[in-house]
Amino acid sequence: MNESNNKSYDSKSKKVKSTLKKRTVGKPTRVENNSFFNSVSYILRKAFSILVILILIIGFLLGGIGTGMLVGYISTAQSIDTDDLQNFDQTTVLLDMNGEKMAELSTSSGSKSEYVSYNDFANTYLAYSFISIEDERFFEHPGIDSKRIASALFSAIANGGTATHGGSTITQQTIKMVSGADDISAQRKIQEWYAAVELEKEISKEGILELYVNLVPMANNLTGVGAAAKYYFNKDVSDLNLLECAFLAGIPNQPSINNPLTEYGRRNALRRMRTTLGKMNELGVITNEEYEESLNEELVFDFRKLDEEDFEIYSWFEEYVIETVISDLITKNG
Repeated sequence: MNESNNKSYDSKSKKVKSTLKKRTVGKPTRVENNSFFNSVSYILRKAFSILVILILIIGFLLGGIGTGMLVGYISTAQSIDTDDLQNFDQTTVLLDMNGEKMAELSTSSGSKSEYVSYNDFANTYLAYSFISIEDERFFEHPGIDSKRIASALFSAIANGGTATHGGSTITQQTIKMVSGADDISAQRKIQEWYAAVELEKEISKEGILELYVNLVPMANNLTGVGAAAKYYFNKDVSDLNLLECAFLAGIPNQPSINNPLTEYGRRNALRRMRTTLGKMNELGVITNEEYEESLNEELVFDFRKLDEEDFEIYSWFEEYVIETVISDLITKNG
């Protein structure tokens, strides 16, 4: 993008942050104005939120037992070393003497990934696509969102035990992906809350977004938006348009169900994309005009075929090169 486009986007980005902040402190959205039923629903949600908080406080303070458990959970929480957070596995590409790709070595986990910095996608809609659909109060909360937690509990009660959305913030999801912990227990959840708050003290919001987009599962053995942008659209993240950003933001919710390479998954992912666009419009990230235009625009895929060398047996020379590279990496990294 040229300098004038960057300035224009920076101006819009600041305006969007301001709009999101206003909405998170009580300004009603367009669809909520003058609606009696929405007002009643808001009051009930607020009352339920307060009730949940009171129950938690009483539960933890009674007899000191809850307090002791809370202190115990926090004291045994796994610390997150911020210095190691960006040491991601990345796909290694082997080139011949002419600069042509010979083969790709997947990460230690077997997935394909390509690390991208915040600056790589700062001038796209990628960050706000994820924020809109996953954590609309991201710029306001300290790592955990009590309103979202209460809302998730309320929806679970209203829907017979099945919540319509989760209560985890982007920061919490980042902690979960870094730690690898996914057991369902009060101890793990409390430790996750604590770690999320601590992480927000150590890293900026932009830094957390950078970690998040590089860790999210993107279906088809892809990790992070860098690899996904290449394999689904044959683009760098810096070149993604509004539709592509909204589409990618919808995949991590359920990667196997939103798999772009299957007809069923692609339909699901496109529905999720439209939901994301609607949320972006509701939050003021995009205008009504941009929203309507996006619904009438066709999303164009450019699936990059998996290279044959990912599946075939390598020639003796390629095997030799790969073994040499791996040996050198082991020696270098200890």
